[in-house]
Amino acid sequence: MSNRTYPKPRCLIICRTVLKIRLKEERIRTRLRDQTEFANLTSLNPLNSLKTLNAGKNREKATSQLLFK
Repeated sequence: MSNRTYPKPRCLIICRTVLKIRLKEERIRTRLRDQTEFANLTSLNPLNSLKTLNAGKNREKATSQLLFK
């Protein structure tokens, strides 16, 4: 038996690519949502807006860690 590596099946490559694209889209969506929340909150209270931004970044990190474990 040789230690030959076989190419990945096409369906796995396509599936992973689709997941990456969806993750990017989700990141853009959350970033836009966080920016609008940030804009809304800055007019009310500057301290709350920082908390919202950090929550958005943490949510983004958690999503990417779950997908690519």
